[in-house]
Amino acid sequence: MRNTNGIRFSVAMCTYNGEAYIREQLQSILDQDIPVDEIVVSDDGSADDTVEIVQEVLSQSGIRHEIIVNKKNLGFRKNFEQAIGRTHGEIIFLADQDDIWKREKVRVTWKHFQKNPSCLLVFSNAVVVSEDRKPQTMDLWDSVLLKKELHPQMDWKRLFLKGWYVTGAAAAIRRTLFEEAIPFPATCYHDAWLGMRAALCDGIEAEPEKLICYRQHAENQIGTAASEAARWKKRLRVLQSAGEIQIELHRQYALMYREIEQGFPDFLSEDSAFLGELKACIQYHQDMAELGDMCVSERLRTIAHYYREGSFKRFAKNAAAMRGDLFYALGRRQAEGAGDHSSAGRA
Repeated sequence: MRNTNGIRFSVAMCTYNGEAYIREQLQSILDQDIPVDEIVVSDDGSADDTVEIVQEVLSQSGIRHEIIVNKKNLGFRKNFEQAIGRTHGEIIFLADQDDIWKREKVRVTWKHFQKNPSCLLVFSNAVVVSEDRKPQTMDLWDSVLLKKELHPQMDWKRLFLKGWYVTGAAAAIRRTLFEEAIPFPATCYHDAWLGMRAALCDGIEAEPEKLICYRQHAENQIGTAASEAARWKKRLRVLQSAGEIQIELHRQYALMYREIEQGFPDFLSEDSAFLGELKACIQYHQDMAELGDMCVSERLRTIAHYYREGSFKRFAKNAAAMRGDLFYALGRRQAEGAGDHSSAGRA
């Protein structure tokens, strides 16, 4: 275990070309009504003035800090792993470069860890704001469809089989969680990975207070449902339809849940029922990802099979997932039908 040297609260922040918002975010962290003890910033090769601004703000503040500048781009998963690994605190707050912390964020979050020694991860709601800080209609928990799921006796690990609800920018972790969760995998997001690891130990608590302003703009690497859709659209521009994007999402989920199965064998072996559900979740996503290799009738039979056995309820956040799969199956059928019709006309 890393020597904390009496440091209680650390911040692990990752940056990349964040000059537009980084000063405001750092100042909001420095202005907490319970001060943080340390800030570690890991920059992933910014080509703008991000690093210079970080150096200026943190040097003038007098706070203990470290600035890491990567010579080679690590990507946000490994960059966060590096940043967290260089901190010393007992409680580590994850921070994006473009948000704004409410003054009470550290204090409110710390109460959870104080009251419950078994708590490993706390995540809060957030106000979603535009580039110019205008509040949006939906808050963060609305955007990830969490509010309808919340109840006093949450089974977080089963909820996470539907998708991810923990947003790293609104989360804080106990150091022991990080030490038991490294290394981070290649596909699974760092916050989803830490969230599932904490869930397997019943170590998650949710704070409904909106403790940050979660800024959405064109350069977000990860964001709410709207920005997530834009990010996937950009990444998957080679795909020709929304249905194909849905299939690619199934492939990604299958990989991510497989990484979880392989990453936490000791915990999963102690809960055979949940392990069975996890395997079923992986199979569901794998089969749905292979719809493109099937004929139309096979696609529809596969969707009907998983509908009958309740997989869409267990492994999807809402009915939109099934609609997306049907759109793909039926859309392909229409395309094939159009092609057949055209050939017949030429004959």
